[in-house]
Amino acid sequence: MTARNKLAEARFFSDKMSRTEIGSTEFRFYASASVSAFYSSTQHLLYDYARKFWPSITAKEYVDAEHLTLLAKATGNEKATKFVGWYNKLWGRMKQNDEVKAVLEARTMEIHRGSPPLLFDVSLLDQVDITDQLEYGVMSPRGVFSSSGSRLPTPEQIHAVPGNRTAVFFPSYKTKQVLDTLSSAIDFVEKLVDEAESQFGSP
Repeated sequence: MTARNKLAEARFFSDKMSRTEIGSTEFRFYASASVSAFYSSTQHLLYDYARKFWPSITAKEYVDAEHLTLLAKATGNEKATKFVGWYNKLWGRMKQNDEVKAVLEARTMEIHRGSPPLLFDVSLLDQVDITDQLEYGVMSPRGVFSSSGSRLPTPEQIHAVPGNRTAVFFPSYKTKQVLDTLSSAIDFVEKLVDEAESQFGSP
């Protein structure tokens, strides 16, 4: 698995979400899988380049940016040093993007109750249940959102006004619904992967 593979996986599951009924068991499972794959993509990016610069590193080895910084200095690998410097700024850049921040917050709140470090760990590949982090409600034709919390709106609420529809958001971000937010977040991180390849070559 590479960072691009994990982003493709995130898209795969978000596409599955778009084809299932909002709020269904399948929808929730696909949401969890998509967010989990998205979250792990940056950890894979670090590992991709660790393997590029030091092919002897195995999939079982623990790798983080601090470790790679020391390794780059010890081996005099200037390109690796520049990559780690670039990577260390990645988290700040991602947090400045509202869509990315919303996705990461949903994943982080459920598992860590705090900000995750940017490091590679095989445990991050596990599927994450973010069911409780989705907020459902009714979206009116005028774009007004009325929350129903963690439960789907009732048929009466949905049909109270012609054109009403079910809506679902990450609770920290109400501008775009979950599927649109995921798509924008994945696009953003794909551009970061493009940038890494442009500056440091393909992993």
